[in-house]
Amino acid sequence: MSELDTVSASAAVPAARPPWRLRAQRWVRCYANAICWGLLTGTWLYLSIATWATWPNIDVDCGRDVYIPARIAGLLPGGPITLYRDVQYQFGPLLPYGYALLFRLFGLHLDVIYLTGILVVWGIVACTYAIAARLAGRPIALLTALTVLIVFAFRNGNFNYVFPYTLNANYGLLFLALLLWALIRILDHPHIQYRDFLWIGGCAAISLLLKQEYGLAAMILLAYALWDLPRRRFEIKARKIRACLLAPLALPAVIYGYFLAVTGWRRLVDENLFAFYIVRNARIFYGRLETIHLWRAWFLWQWRLRQWFFPSLLWVLALTALWAGMEKYKKGKFSPYVILIFLSYPVWRLDTHWELVSWRFLDFYFWPLTAFILVMLLALRFRRLWNTRETILFLLSLSGLVLLSRAWGDPITKGYNNPLLWPSMILLCYVFMAWLPEFMFRWSPPAKRYAQIGISLLFIASLSLYLRSDLRAAGRRFFEVSSRIGLIRSDPSHGLIFQDILQKLKTLPGNNLLVIPGDQFLYLDVNKVSPLPYTHLIVSYIGDAPHELAALRMLRRDPPGIIALMERNQAEYFHDPSQTPRYFGHAYARRFRAWIHRHYRLVYKVRYVYHWGKIYIPQKPDFARSYHRQAAQPWQ
Repeated sequence: MSELDTVSASAAVPAARPPWRLRAQRWVRCYANAICWGLLTGTWLYLSIATWATWPNIDVDCGRDVYIPARIAGLLPGGPITLYRDVQYQFGPLLPYGYALLFRLFGLHLDVIYLTGILVVWGIVACTYAIAARLAGRPIALLTALTVLIVFAFRNGNFNYVFPYTLNANYGLLFLALLLWALIRILDHPHIQYRDFLWIGGCAAISLLLKQEYGLAAMILLAYALWDLPRRRFEIKARKIRACLLAPLALPAVIYGYFLAVTGWRRLVDENLFAFYIVRNARIFYGRLETIHLWRAWFLWQWRLRQWFFPSLLWVLALTALWAGMEKYKKGKFSPYVILIFLSYPVWRLDTHWELVSWRFLDFYFWPLTAFILVMLLALRFRRLWNTRETILFLLSLSGLVLLSRAWGDPITKGYNNPLLWPSMILLCYVFMAWLPEFMFRWSPPAKRYAQIGISLLFIASLSLYLRSDLRAAGRRFFEVSSRIGLIRSDPSHGLIFQDILQKLKTLPGNNLLVIPGDQFLYLDVNKVSPLPYTHLIVSYIGDAPHELAALRMLRRDPPGIIALMERNQAEYFHDPSQTPRYFGHAYARRFRAWIHRHYRLVYKVRYVYHWGKIYIPQKPDFARSYHRQAAQPWQ
């Protein structure tokens, strides 16, 4: 070989390497999983910092999950108490006793709940990504997990995943997600061990100890596993599979059996865990008919989705067809960029019309979609066996429909049902970003890919506006309520009233305090306890005469030295289209209010905008001794 040939051969070696675009694609494919986890972790950390301490609602519900564990741990006056017997609690016992232990170890501080709640969010997001990736691939899994993070997890208020209205909601969701992930992992994993089945049974057992609807969904999934897994895994004996799945259920049986022996059947079931009287009161006061809910859901569905999402979806599909046609006939290499410019129309419409709230299509959980998927899968099951993807869809739709049965008449995710929507949201993202493009353009793989890109851009645009809205809402909670148990960021109206009432209560003597109708954070901040077993004195708790009279009998035995009335409009409990303000002692509990006015006098009042607080002390210094005190169990 001549020297010239040698030079030519050596010069040809670099030309054989792939171009930079192919190298970049290979790099992305190699590190796609790490990139996705990095984006999720960065978003999680950013939202944790940006919304810090805005999660609890200072005057609704949340304080119960700090007050009750503190009393169980004996960190408040009166010594340790027993759950269900000495204090009313509607949910499972695992969280109160678990946080009581954490408070004994690390101190009574809100940061304990904040940090554990943030870790719970990360667990839910990780399960979301893992399940969605198995269902539809990494890009759609990333968008689905970001949807959970941005739309649901860090909403300030009462219905987030960090510090919701009850901590049992986010922990119940976490263990249900772990149960689903474990079931999906077993479906096609080549090597299954007995500890995998123990993990499934353990998640179901813990769900039973947290919250009722999550426990029910977990038990239904466990029943499916008992039927399906022995059939799939012929190499493992069915008897051992069932033993591993059912063994952990002995733990909740022992725990609930202990409380049954301590409290009795009626008190444990009717007054606490299932609280049938609360449901009865809700039917009386919160008398909205399900038909009204459904009509309202249909109206909102038409109004918002018709304004933006469906027109944008048709826009994407039409442009996708045009894009595929331009590629087919080679109408120029700049055609993708032209189409992307056209695709920016929905994004522009979002940014200029976001105040119409028509872009918040993710505020709807589409329970008919979940039910439709479940029915179609069951119909398909009569024709053939499901593949792995169809089995995953079945597990998600089944658990999602069980959770949505608690709030199926209300379509909005802003309320109590926010933690119940997780399985249905995974289904929604799968249907729009994976199934719909594949169904519409299965004849053309490039067109299917372009449709997925377009619909994903719609989701990204909407998520960006959700993020902007949530950060603005967190910014409005700028008033910092500092207390001995930690920091809460609140809106100025609620925060100023709470701070003023708190400062006044610190100057008053005595350990007995009654806060009406909620605001359990006050007990913690002033180191006092309530003489009543009820943590809430709202409509559904004492709205009926028997429980109102029972509360008054207990107060006569042990009257409080201080009463703090934090006025809270409870119009949401009344079927009233005009939403007339409803307050304690006026719309309900009139006997209670009359008893307070007869024996107590007003010593302090503060008001900001539409909220106000009052403090009462006994009219006579020896008022507490005027009643004959005797030892009595609660609810007697």
